[in-house]
Amino acid sequence: MMECLTIEAKTHYNCFTGNDQDTLELTKQLQEDTHQQNAEWLHLMIDNNRRQPQQEPLLISLLETVAALPHLKEITISGGPHNRRFPVAALTVLLRKAVQLESLQLHDIGLGQQSPYEMAELLKAHPTLHKVSLMRCTCRPVHVLIQALSRMPHLKQVQLDGTMMSQQHEGEAIHALMAVCQSVSLERLELGDLGEVGMIPQLVAMMNAIGEDSNLKELSLQLAVYETLPVVVVSAMARMLTQNHTLQRLTVPWMGGGEIWLPLIGALTSNRGLQELRLHGGSSTGLLSNHFLQKTATVLKDNTHLTHLWYDTWVDKDLEIDLYLLANKFGRGHLMSFDNDKQNDNATHEEWVQALVASKDHVHVTNYWLAHNPSLLIAML
Repeated sequence: MMECLTIEAKTHYNCFTGNDQDTLELTKQLQEDTHQQNAEWLHLMIDNNRRQPQQEPLLISLLETVAALPHLKEITISGGPHNRRFPVAALTVLLRKAVQLESLQLHDIGLGQQSPYEMAELLKAHPTLHKVSLMRCTCRPVHVLIQALSRMPHLKQVQLDGTMMSQQHEGEAIHALMAVCQSVSLERLELGDLGEVGMIPQLVAMMNAIGEDSNLKELSLQLAVYETLPVVVVSAMARMLTQNHTLQRLTVPWMGGGEIWLPLIGALTSNRGLQELRLHGGSSTGLLSNHFLQKTATVLKDNTHLTHLWYDTWVDKDLEIDLYLLANKFGRGHLMSFDNDKQNDNATHEEWVQALVASKDHVHVTNYWLAHNPSLLIAML
């Protein structure tokens, strides 16, 4: 069964196979000229029927046909509830022949006792692949694919989940995770479905690696349902922020209240790179204590880089926090000298006027500019 639709000017194919006949029919369909020319994104769901198990040669033939699609840039392969085992030989065929592929996402795939080494070598040598997602996947040895990710020359984005993370518990596996964090080309790292038990050493080691040496621009952590983030991991993240000044966006999970995040807020005092500290699964700021808000405002007074904190929308904004975030957005770091909390002599009058105009819809920011540079009153006359 195959469906195709156009999303954002790309032709997306959603394909499902449940038995050998489905696999044969899908292979023939994808060989048609129309699909050969149009397919740019393909999601392949393999849900093996126990009575009619799909044979490995048929899946290899299907992946050969997929790899031959000349315009294919992204592929997602998902295992079904009946049988998640997927032949690694089919994946190696895909990686060897789809030399134009940019994104590979494997979800609910089990490689069982099959050797993943050839697949790992192909990952390391792939000329265009820059996004890899491994969600609810298993293999043995567990660290082989993770090591391959750290050595991919063009890898920009990685997505791992709790299933993959919890497997990486031996010394060599944890070092592989650290190597991924320090990959020269990696810009975005997403860690999803994290649980409190079974992956604390992994998360702490990864935060330490990012703090020591990393080119990451974005880091996102998401918890599994009903899970919490241990304080030791939050502390490791705080240490990371005091050392790392390349990270621009950090997304953390909402767990009710803000006190647990105070170490991260404190780390912003010395951090000079983070621009956005986002909260997913958020709620209203009314759940944040006065102590938390006061501490945050105090820290932000001396932080000129952060422009977004917590929510995409605030129900009840804390005006002092909002003031510093907006002022940072409008150039406070350049306009102000924070050694004496006065205006920067190197900033021109025109730059001050530009900031004033940019903040015209925010009275509290306008007042802040005027308080530090009264000569702007002339510009307002």
